[in-house]
Amino acid sequence: MNIEDIRICSKCSVALENNAFDILSSAIVIFKDLESGIYHFNQYKLKTAILCVATGIELLLKSKIAETDWRQIYQNPEKARESNFKTGDFISVKFSNCIERIEKVCGITIDKTTNQRIKDIEKIRNRIIHFHDVINNDKYISLISYGIDVFIEFYRKYIFKLGDHYDPDRTKIIDIELKGIKEYTSVRLETIKKNLIDIVKPRNNYLIDCGNCFQEYTIVLKDNNTLLCVYCNEENDIKEMADLHTNSNYGTKVCPACKRDSMVAVHMHNDEEEAWDCIICGYYINHPTNWANKNEYSWTGPIRSELII
Repeated sequence: MNIEDIRICSKCSVALENNAFDILSSAIVIFKDLESGIYHFNQYKLKTAILCVATGIELLLKSKIAETDWRQIYQNPEKARESNFKTGDFISVKFSNCIERIEKVCGITIDKTTNQRIKDIEKIRNRIIHFHDVINNDKYISLISYGIDVFIEFYRKYIFKLGDHYDPDRTKIIDIELKGIKEYTSVRLETIKKNLIDIVKPRNNYLIDCGNCFQEYTIVLKDNNTLLCVYCNEENDIKEMADLHTNSNYGTKVCPACKRDSMVAVHMHNDEEEAWDCIICGYYINHPTNWANKNEYSWTGPIRSELII
């Protein structure tokens, strides 16, 4: 591929990506109004949203194709010409062929779940456009939720991480905007938690939910000093979080087990037996006050110790 082809690929890919986000934003505006209930029974608005989500996904897929070879966004790449490409006078690859084209051109294998969700959204879109589609509102809401989820995950996995991006992740704001839509957050948290298998999470219920987005079980350790909410990307210093939970008369201590400044005082008075909890690893001295949820954290229980002076 020559320098001019590389330039065209980059320009086309960025333009398609921008258009994908522009179209998706319309769906997010409509969908966010579900929080107040005004569109919950308005099928016309939900149809518009699903069309926007489907088109956004289609454009994002084509952006990935164009990133590798701009000619491959033609339905028939042999007919690709720079002249008609610049004017937009050509037939682009069909939505139904995008995944196959991506796997062939980009060497990416789309997982079965994502593949099926994209196909479901495409089918509903086609039925809305060409026929009188009749499904209930809950089905529309579910498809919109899964569609936005697919958009976010595809962008993060195949475009943002792989590309030469200097700007922040453009999808971060979406989860925050829609945090009040329970159908949506349920879908997103299901996907997010599947990605947390190998990520270290606090073993104590002090940090059961995020103080910024209020989602439960989304706090993980970004590094030895920082906590991260994987839903809203809010970061907090471990020491500062410990300061919020400790009895202020006694401050915090360095945990003997995990070596972080994360031990909080749970005793209230000088005449009480000293008791300390680590808000991160679950180590405790004398008696714990916040046991971990072993179902959520896959953990057998806290580490016990006698008082360490």
